[in-house]
Amino acid sequence: MRVTASIGTAGTQYTMREGERVVEESIGIQEVNDRRRAASGWSPRATHAIGHIPIRAEDAERVREIGRAARRAYEATPGGALRTLHRRREDLVERVASCADTAASARAAAFDEGELDGHLAPGGPAAGQADREQQARDALARFDVEHPEIRAELQRKRQADIARWSRH
Repeated sequence: MRVTASIGTAGTQYTMREGERVVEESIGIQEVNDRRRAASGWSPRATHAIGHIPIRAEDAERVREIGRAARRAYEATPGGALRTLHRRREDLVERVASCADTAASARAAAFDEGELDGHLAPGGPAAGQADREQQARDALARFDVEHPEIRAELQRKRQADIARWSRH
């Protein structure tokens, strides 16, 4: 059986073939527990699976290396490099939102428990959350300075969306 990997919007796509016939396509490699192994009638040596095809731990590592090589090759292309930058910015935006959500939830919990004053006191939990949120915002700002083309592209898309929706 031959395994190939390609990179798409959903991640690494693994394709298993016998000759030229596609046997299985799957996003990622899953670990297999005893229950799935027993239900599928697979060997105890099957520690992972690509879709419905069982594989051993040592084969899983080799397949993962194929996936990593495909990702490196993809990221070396102009489109792959651009997508990687977009993904990094999305992660930074998500980190800012997560920090803000955590702070808001902690504030609400402190209010519900009648401990809002202690929560908001200098050096209290709110100060640490504010520091983490500011660090996340600073990291996003640094990224935008280092990669203005990504932010400009997002702005162009946003303006095009606004123009498209304002016509309706």
